[in-house]
Parts: sequence; structure tokens; C-alpha cells
Amino acid sequence: MEEIEKLGQDFGLRIKEFIESKNLSVNEFGNLLGQRRSEVLYNVIKGRSIPNMTLVFAIYRAFPSINMDYLITGRGDLTLFDGVNSNIPIQNGFEFKALYQESQKVIEEQQKMIQKLNALI
Repeated sequence: MEEIEKLGQDFGLRIKEFIESKNLSVNEFGNLLGQRRSEVLYNVIKGRSIPNMTLVFAIYRAFPSINMDYLITGRGDLTLFDGVNSNIPIQNGFEFKALYQESQKVIEEQQKMIQKLNALI
């Protein structure tokens, strides 16, 4: 049981690190997760309770740039994306998804243009 408690404490420290990296308060972070009260979140951060899957999924939905492997195990980097993308504030993943889809369309159009130009050569 001590190992599980240690994992919960480490998870809490990594959540705190992520919250601080986004310049958010715990209450602001909780609001982005859809939590009315941040008591559960405070308890996880303080290592008083072990995070449940509902909390883990809420974090992932609100911040898809977070590296869940890092959050749970401590392996890897805090975020999955380098540079600008890791600093985009994301709420429920919608802004990032729309930006990603639009970028994919632009890339596809550019690839078609390159194919047409190559055909002329």
C-alpha cells in the first residue's frame, strides 16, 4: 500500500508542477477540469488522496498537451509538444483540435500544389 501512496504523492507533485507551468491557481485549474470545488484536487496535490480515473481523464480532456506518461509515472517530459504548442492554454481540447485540423488542411493543400509543380518540371 505504501507504493500506491507514493505514486499518489508523486502524481500530486507533478500536477502541481503542471499547474504552475500554466500560471494557474489550483482553483482555476479545477474550473478548467469542470470541478465545482477544488478540495479533491488540493488533497491529491498535498498527497492526502490518490487520484481517481475521473480526475485523470478530466486533466487529459482539458489539457491534451500534457504527457500522461509523465503525469502518472514521471517518465518523459511534462508536455508532449515542443515550442509554442506546449504553451497554448487549452480548455476541453477544442482550440487545439480546431487549430490542428486547420493546419492539416493547409498542409494537404500545399502538398497538392507541390505535386502539381513537380509535374510541370
